Amino acid sequence: MAHGRARWPIERLLIAPVIFSAVFLLGAAPPLTPPSPEILAEASALVQSMKDSERGPYRRIVWFCNDGTIQPPVPYACRERGGGRQHAEYSSQRERLAELGWPVGTIFAALDWDELWDPARRHVRLRQLVLERYLVGVDDGWVLRRARWYRGRVQIEDEEAAGRELLIRLLSEADWIRSDFLLARESVRVIPHHGGQDRTRVMRQLAEDTAQKDPDFQRL
Repeated sequence: MAHGRARWPIERLLIAPVIFSAVFLLGAAPPLTPPSPEILAEASALVQSMKDSERGPYRRIVWFCNDGTIQPPVPYACRERGGGRQHAEYSSQRERLAELGWPVGTIFAALDWDELWDPARRHVRLRQLVLERYLVGVDDGWVLRRARWYRGRVQIEDEEAAGRELLIRLLSEADWIRSDFLLARESVRVIPHHGGQDRTRVMRQLAEDTAQKDPDFQRL
């Protein structure tokens, strides 16, 4: 993996979910089948289009009401519809990339339990979340490169509330925690739930940045 803020070629960024998932696997699990060159080429183009777009992997900002309808971003659009949440809607490019196996630009307010909890596929969506957060951090935003400041794409209070609900259910799975503690720990780190920072990661990044500027710092 790259260190600091080094850039990865786009092909490596796309094959990484397969490699990264394999790192977490336990026992004699069967090997994962790598994507075909055609799928990688299509996925590479989709990722590049998101990196170049001011809206990244999103289409527009809308209200998702509790009655199942989608409403325009006007004040109180869901008041008469049982309430709801306002955030970005995924673009067609993002939906196609998800069909290929790489959901990106995750909005936790739109992430339900059935998508996250997937023991039959060794919780691949959880593993992808960890990798996605890593790529956003080391590759200048990755698919959010120009969309990080897209106003309204997420509401932090909704993201943290949804993240807390997901983590409470995850951490109630005692057998899973015992069998896959590393993934459980990383899930707590990357799923928003408390409004704070991952201070350990911040300190590690600062140390790496300092060492790049002054190699003698490595000895410390």
